[in-house]
Amino acid sequence: MMDSPSTIYHEYRRCRFGELHLHCMPAGRAEDQPPLLCLHPAPYSGAWFATVMPLLNQGRVVIAPDYPGYGGSAPTETEPSIRDYADAMLDLLDDMSIARADVVGFHTGCLVGAEMSLVRADRVRRLILIDVPCFSGEERRKLYARAVTPRRFDADPAGLTEEWHRNVEQRLDAMPFDRAFELFVESLRAGDRSHWAFHAAFNYPSDERFPDLTKPVHVIATGSGLLDATRAAARLLPNVRLVECTDITRAVFEEGAGRISIEILAALGAKR
Repeated sequence: MMDSPSTIYHEYRRCRFGELHLHCMPAGRAEDQPPLLCLHPAPYSGAWFATVMPLLNQGRVVIAPDYPGYGGSAPTETEPSIRDYADAMLDLLDDMSIARADVVGFHTGCLVGAEMSLVRADRVRRLILIDVPCFSGEERRKLYARAVTPRRFDADPAGLTEEWHRNVEQRLDAMPFDRAFELFVESLRAGDRSHWAFHAAFNYPSDERFPDLTKPVHVIATGSGLLDATRAAARLLPNVRLVECTDITRAVFEEGAGRISIEILAALGAKR
């Protein structure tokens, strides 16, 4: 039986680190566009894109993988780098026999998508980066200590209070409880490895790597805490189109899903 074009299905594929878990949505009409690979923020998973996927699948399959160690994907043996995540995503394209994909990244996913394109520009057709965590070396060093503190959970449920407040209570104005709860659960699945992607992100020299990314890049900046960092990223990229959506101030892929999907689709169809 064919999957409904509005139904997310799940599958596992292989990469050099083990199994990768995928959230996939089939094309909503005849498939005539490259697959769209959606790269999630940490410490979540590809489930981050569940609300927006039905808005993006016209003529294309949408694939939202979990990075190694997140969601349902097998972890790396040691703390990975952004290059490791990029290599895992390129392995995924190989395993799925995808010659070229369009790539959209959000937060951590921006760095992974950029590195994919730097390593194998021939495998990435369109590259869209949304809210880019681009910081100078000194800024990265200051942010690193806060970002990479391991989360420790034990039999005392009080350890979950901060996570519940951030992932559920603070989001109820922007999304239904069930969706906020789903993202809360996803944020816990990496356990005491949940900081590994932050370790990778805050060790990634975007100020050195981005100037080498000569292919066209579409950058979208929302009115979030990464607005200035995203503008800084755009200044580093040699061939960039920057669109500012400062009216989106929260829940970019939930409350802002309709608006952000319009911008993504426009970027995918842009003639560059």
